[in-house]
Order: sequence, then C-alpha cells, then structure tokens
Amino acid sequence: MVKLYLEGHRSMASLSREYGVTTWSISKWVKSIEPIKLSNGKQTNLTEIKDLIKENKRLKEENEILKFSGGITRKEIKLKNGLVLIEKLCQRGYRLTMILNKLRIPRQTYYNWINHHPSRREQDDQRIGKIMLNIWRDNYKVYGRPCLQMALRSFVIRIGTSRIIRLMHQFNIRSLMCRRFKKTGTHVDYDQRPNLIKNCDKKVSIWRTYITYIEEYPGHWVYLSSIYSESNHKIIAYKVANQMTSNLVTDTLKMALSHHKRPQFIHSDMGSQYTSNQFEQLLKKVKIQHSYSLKGHPYDNGPIEAFHSIFKREFVYLTKGSYVNNSDIKIRINFEKRFNYLTYW
Repeated sequence: MVKLYLEGHRSMASLSREYGVTTWSISKWVKSIEPIKLSNGKQTNLTEIKDLIKENKRLKEENEILKFSGGITRKEIKLKNGLVLIEKLCQRGYRLTMILNKLRIPRQTYYNWINHHPSRREQDDQRIGKIMLNIWRDNYKVYGRPCLQMALRSFVIRIGTSRIIRLMHQFNIRSLMCRRFKKTGTHVDYDQRPNLIKNCDKKVSIWRTYITYIEEYPGHWVYLSSIYSESNHKIIAYKVANQMTSNLVTDTLKMALSHHKRPQFIHSDMGSQYTSNQFEQLLKKVKIQHSYSLKGHPYDNGPIEAFHSIFKREFVYLTKGSYVNNSDIKIRINFEKRFNYLTYW
C-alpha cells in the first residue's frame, strides 16, 4: 500500500476502502519510510532515526551501569555485594535484564541469590567475624592475624589461619601499622664489654632488658624500662618513670626478681643506666652475669627491641595524644603482655 501511494498510483482513500485500513494508519506507515534529506546530502527515514535513538539509549544505559558498578568483574561479584549492587541499580531505574546482561550474571544465579539460605558454616562465619571485628575495634584497630587468632582462644574459638584471613577480608579488618622509624646512631664513652650470650646454649636462662621513651603528651616524655624472659617469651617486669636514671632499671630488675627465679645472664645495651655502679652492684649481689650488646648493634638485643618497636608503632604512634597519664600506658603494656607478640620471634 505504501509503495502504491508513493509511486502515485493510488490515493489513501482508495487504499483504505480496498484494504479496510484507516487512512491514519496508512499515513503513519508512509511517514515512517518516507525519505528525509539530511544537511550532508544523505537520506534517511523516520524508522531509522527511531532505531538510532533507541540504540543510543541502550548504549547510554549500559555505560551508566558499568560506570556505577565501578568496573567490577564477574569473579568479584558474590552473593552479598551482588545483591546490594543490583538493588541499587534497580532503584536508579535500570532494567533488571540489562543489569544482569552487563554484569554477566546468569538469571538463574540471581534468583538463587534471592532464595539463598545461609548454611551452618556461613552462620558460624558471621558470628566469628563479628567477634573478630569487636576485638579489632576494642584494641585500637592494630590487631593482625596472629593477635586475632590468639584473642579468639579466650572465646574458645580455634580456627585455621586461612579462615581467619578470609574473614578479615570479608569484614574489612586489617592491622593499622605505623611506618618504622629509622634508628639513630649511638655513642657511649665506655669500652666495649663482652657479649656473654652470643654463643650460649638455648637451655641457658637469659633475661633481656631495655629502656625506650614515650611522648605522653606534646613536650612531655616518659621512659619505659622492661625485662623480657627468653625461656617463656614474655615481658615479666616493666616500669614507667619520668626520668631515665639507674633507679629505673634497678627497680625493674627487683620487680622481676620478686616474682621470678633469677636467670644466669641478663643482657642489655651499653647505656649509662646499665653500666652504672648501682646496677652492677645489684647484679653482683644476686649473682647474675651481665652481657652487653655491641655498640650500635641493637639486633644483639633483638627480642626486647622488637617488643618496644611493636608496642610504640601500634599503641603509641597510632593513638598519639589519646592518653594523658602513665596508667593508660601501663594498660596498653598489659595488652602486649597478654597477647604476647614475641611468641613469633
């Protein structure tokens, strides 16, 4: 009919009477294929223009879906994040068919997600994950996998390393570690004293001691003296003071001796507090041999140095200014003693 009309052989009225079609319908068909001349000299028609508009709309919708999803791939889309993403896209007015097509999610997979019922294993993961999250938040967000694994034992929960790592990823738990600070050089005015434990048998009883500084609040420093036992890998005594004197180290040693059997050796650096007559006389009195690190070699006293390094990076630098007195510092040291980072040395 359209061809007969365009070639001029028939009128719309005669075609309408013969074929029983309204003249409005014939007019609509004619307009849809009637040539339209463009500015560049080419010709098109209304049908092609409508198809082009429809295609542009489809491509725009696809691009917006991909842009909103952040370029996430099919392998990264799981049950939880997949349903959330699809729901958000549907709320923005995108068609479900288009969403599933562009995200490459089979329709059956989508309906399986909707009707999913968590297994007992998944329920346990949610329960343990929430406990891990609370432990992590309650401990300054510094616990990593080893500390979380030890902390879970207090809840009578013993799970493997791989499962803990998976749950940490699932609940976005990660240890907030501060960068390591470069250790400055050291200088002492004393002759080097012997390192008696360098080649000692592991069965020999050894304590290690060290002093570090902590900025309690801007412009005010306190000093932490601690003693580490190699036999049980724990901090057995510590003291916090406002001055770094020989009294600080001798009081720490007395505290350790009051609760623990004396060792054969105690190892320290060549600091003036440890080479003082007061400290040496106490060691002589309790019959403990004194071993020293080589000047400028902190690794000779590695375990106790590691304790102070981890303690300051996790509980001091990251929470700087959040405490105002020595009692809070002591609480944080007790956290370190309880979960015992040095077990992994």
